Amino acid sequence: MCGIAGIVSARKDVTRSRLKAMTDSLTHRGPDAEGAWRSLDGAVGLGSRRLAILDLSPQGNQPMTTRDGRYTIVYNGEIYNYKEIRATHAGKGVSYHGNSDTEVVLNHFCLFREKALQDFDGMFALAIWDSAERELFCARDRFGEKPFYYHGCDGEFVFASEIKALFAGGVQRVVNHSKLFGYFRNPANPVVPGRDDQTFFENVYKLASATRMLVSENGSLRSKNRYWQISKEVRSEIDLDGAVEKFNYLFSESVARRLRSDVAVGSSLSGGVDSSAIVCVVRELQPDSAYNTFSARFDGFEADEGEYIDLVNAQARTTPHLVFPTENDLSADLPDFCYFQDEPVESSSAFGQWSVMRRAAQDGVVVLLDGQGGDEMAAGYAEYLPAFFAESSQTNGSGRHAPFAAAVRKATVAVKRATRRQLARAGIGSRRPTDTFLSRAYTWEYGFDAGFLDEQPAADLNSALARDLIDGKLENYLRYADRNSMAHSREVRLPFLSHPLVEFMFSLRGYYKIHDGWSKFIVRKALDGRVPERVLWRKEKVGFATPSDRWLGSAVMQTHVREAHAYLVREGIVEKSWVSKGERDWEMVMAYFLLDESAGAFSRVASDKRARNFEADTLSRRETAVGT
Repeated sequence: MCGIAGIVSARKDVTRSRLKAMTDSLTHRGPDAEGAWRSLDGAVGLGSRRLAILDLSPQGNQPMTTRDGRYTIVYNGEIYNYKEIRATHAGKGVSYHGNSDTEVVLNHFCLFREKALQDFDGMFALAIWDSAERELFCARDRFGEKPFYYHGCDGEFVFASEIKALFAGGVQRVVNHSKLFGYFRNPANPVVPGRDDQTFFENVYKLASATRMLVSENGSLRSKNRYWQISKEVRSEIDLDGAVEKFNYLFSESVARRLRSDVAVGSSLSGGVDSSAIVCVVRELQPDSAYNTFSARFDGFEADEGEYIDLVNAQARTTPHLVFPTENDLSADLPDFCYFQDEPVESSSAFGQWSVMRRAAQDGVVVLLDGQGGDEMAAGYAEYLPAFFAESSQTNGSGRHAPFAAAVRKATVAVKRATRRQLARAGIGSRRPTDTFLSRAYTWEYGFDAGFLDEQPAADLNSALARDLIDGKLENYLRYADRNSMAHSREVRLPFLSHPLVEFMFSLRGYYKIHDGWSKFIVRKALDGRVPERVLWRKEKVGFATPSDRWLGSAVMQTHVREAHAYLVREGIVEKSWVSKGERDWEMVMAYFLLDESAGAFSRVASDKRARNFEADTLSRRETAVGT
């Protein structure tokens, strides 16, 4: 696990000091080692900060170059089936010097070039310089777990794991107002029509998930294309018992692979089905090993998950670690939280995860398994019901009303709450503000067309799931998880995002996922008797939530809201009347830290001081973790 950065320049003026400035801004992603490589002609430079997870020796350090000097790699992520891939290299003239997955990735690329990506079960963002072909090969994992940002202009291509590293390398920081409008309209999915690669900054782009690209030696983009996509065509006619058996096999294999580590591994535990399933399967795989879980609790909050967290910890015989974040913690951490996120987040729920990762760092657990991706794979959200009903009407003739009636009769509390939220959200922002940035955006000054705001319902369940899994809400959740964990030098691994498991789930018909009023039906059936019944078959689960209204309404957070509101009104972003109505408090705070560099989160003085303090602190924590 690392932070990576690099430059390809037609001017051949790449300097080590510039590379170091970029990797220094990524110290939190890799406090264990740093490295840089520069071509002799100064046309290419690659840099890395390392968080050692597999093979803690210097033999796993990066950048890593092949023996013949042709290929040099910087790579961020983990390939969980690296042992199996390495075994296939026997007899193919491949030599190894260490036991890291980085060396496996590099050797596999040497053998199969871009086709090597198809064999990787894991998360990754990588760049490989080919000195013979004079080109840079870049790729990102299937689901976008690991980030890859880039900027290309005036004969230069610059890339990094985080946007702040691009700014450290000299890229100009200019806020993308089209993206900001999309955020105010829909914080969960702030899209820019036709541009899924855009970020909150002009001329800073993200490489899409499951995408590879080639960059020429003059810094220009030569090609970019997807190397994998989900098939939404139903193929499997397996019966329910067979489907449960196969799910169990693939899920257990995924968890087992994600336990491979040379440092301490634990789990984030929210009390929901997905994270609870992981913890209970870990205990089945490792019945005699100590295992740590980390959870966020909220005193006096109706959605506190303590009861369910306790049930899982008791059954799985874990060592629980609890954190109780408050509005005072959020206020104190807000500058750092925004600094490490780089871009606005949807809600304060991300701060709960931030607090969990900080606690894991304090207790010396470096790797945490988490349940993200389960809802998007197995239909865990109420908004998937319309697509399921549409699919049912197609496959069952006039039976449209039968599954609908069953779902309504047996609807979970989560469905009812989500429906109310959807109806409420539909009215938010429906009126057109006047004389502000948002009013200009509503008149499509920024290139919007009126139709893009009205998302068309999917024709079937798999289409709806694929939209969220690849191009929708999951992308944001993965970004939050990456920044929150790496801010504290932790690694998050997601067993539900094993592509063999996902491909199998997408081969099943919708009624395996939504059945008789239950969401995520096949997951519940597969784990029945293995996860506490009150956790597995509960109906009131809403998803990980924080007491956001209480936090934002507190005196300490209202100070931030008023400061943000005053700034945004001066800049013509929001209306003065918003503050009295409490509209978009969280979004205003996020926009303030995005736009106003003097707010503290993005000031150069603050970030430099933060980096120095962080390096000393995390190195001390790392010594504790390695000795665990």
